[in-house]
Amino acid sequence: MKEKIFSLGNATILILFYLLFGVTYISAILSDNFTIGDNLKRGTTTTLGLLVFLSIILLFISLVYFLPKVKKAVVFVFKQHKNITSIALFVLLVLLQFLFVTVFHPKIGWDPSALINTLDHVDDVNNRAYFSLNSNNLPILLFMSFVSNVFQLKTWLFFDYLTIVMVDLSIIFSVATSYMIDRRYFAVSLYIHILVFGVFPWIVIPYTDTWVLPFVSAFLFFYFSAKKVSKLWQKNILMTLFALLVCGTYFIKPSAIIPAIAIGLIEALSLFKEKRVLLPEVLKKTSTVLIVMFSFICLYTITQNKIEHQTLIHVNRERAIPAVHFMNMGISGDGGYNAQDTLKMGELATKSEKIEYSKQMYVKRLKKLGVVGYFHFIILKQINNTADGSFAWGKEGHFIQGDQIPNSHGLKGVLENYLYIYGKNVANFRFIAQFIWLIILSCIFFGWHNKSQTTQTIRLGITGAFLFLLLFEGGRSRYIIQFLPLFLLGASLLINDSKQIIKEITDATLLKRTNYESK
Repeated sequence: MKEKIFSLGNATILILFYLLFGVTYISAILSDNFTIGDNLKRGTTTTLGLLVFLSIILLFISLVYFLPKVKKAVVFVFKQHKNITSIALFVLLVLLQFLFVTVFHPKIGWDPSALINTLDHVDDVNNRAYFSLNSNNLPILLFMSFVSNVFQLKTWLFFDYLTIVMVDLSIIFSVATSYMIDRRYFAVSLYIHILVFGVFPWIVIPYTDTWVLPFVSAFLFFYFSAKKVSKLWQKNILMTLFALLVCGTYFIKPSAIIPAIAIGLIEALSLFKEKRVLLPEVLKKTSTVLIVMFSFICLYTITQNKIEHQTLIHVNRERAIPAVHFMNMGISGDGGYNAQDTLKMGELATKSEKIEYSKQMYVKRLKKLGVVGYFHFIILKQINNTADGSFAWGKEGHFIQGDQIPNSHGLKGVLENYLYIYGKNVANFRFIAQFIWLIILSCIFFGWHNKSQTTQTIRLGITGAFLFLLLFEGGRSRYIIQFLPLFLLGASLLINDSKQIIKEITDATLLKRTNYESK
């Protein structure tokens, strides 16, 4: 019976994962980011520069494939000396990130603007109103205030530099996790992270999406490290660090603890795998669980008390927006931000009124959609939530302050043309970002033969992220950023399995075509 429950649980994870991930993968392939020439939907067009870029890639692949000396050199640099090469490329990436941010650090609109503006204007009535409504952003405000006081800096450039540090710490922890699971994955994991974060302009946006990344990567690292050690005291220390980081993650961005929930569910499911459970093992696991719970509760209590008694800015907690509001927005329009609902939250005086309004609107919208309509809505929302490889760059309201029309020269002018919504090369950026995202998704998608506990943990974490974004506010792929450690770890661990499947599919297709032509 226990084995059946274990098998059923794993089968359920795999089926649910591929149902949702399949929608993401197909829609990523069909994305309008891949439009060559005029994109009527976005009002953009690709330029000659993209064709040159693609031609260079094709030329490089051709040289490697047809010229043995070139192939030998590539293998020597990127395979035989992969550890040295990958580390060197990571150092180069960090240098280029700092150069990029030094040249291009525009003032951002939406939530990041409220955070940084409040540091200098804590008594402003608009800032007080914002944090009274959006009390979930109080922890990150307090953290920003602490850091700015330590360094005596409050500029956009300073916080952009800090965002680079956060992102690169995440890379280090994620690659270390791959190494901890299997040291053979070190270089390929670092290559994958460099590929993604080499085209990642979100480092100029100091907000919870990027600042939570090192916390997620770190608690994944300590969990998988705990799985590798045999001594109980070592395991308990690592799991204590895991619990503390999960708690920190919760305060920065609550939804980012979904991978930790997946870990708990997988550990619970694994109990059904063992035919006999010995008492000493039960006591060991129980002690670890109790330590994790105790560590989390202690830090949560201390941090929550600090937030409730903070004196940085005066807030009215009765005006806080409830969680059900985000579920209500998540079922409206394309499942994303709804200005009308947000305005209503500002108009209603008490939290109970906000909850009641959001519940009524949620039920009303759900009934209006019906069963078939809701199913159709969910598919479209899954596409909007996950398919865009630029992570919806430029989609937020007042994304970058100003008119976003490039007017600079030199390197800054080049970057503005690639990243401003009215830049002539923004479609090129989206194409390249989409291409890289498709590579990452492919590395995960085709690894279906690998059903180890590690990969199932990653699959369940990704599935949990998908389900959360389907239930709550989504509508654009920016919210996937917080879960990138899961995607990149999954791509790192499954790339070899996926390569084998892709090779088998390619060989079978070519063989079938050859047999057909010979007839």
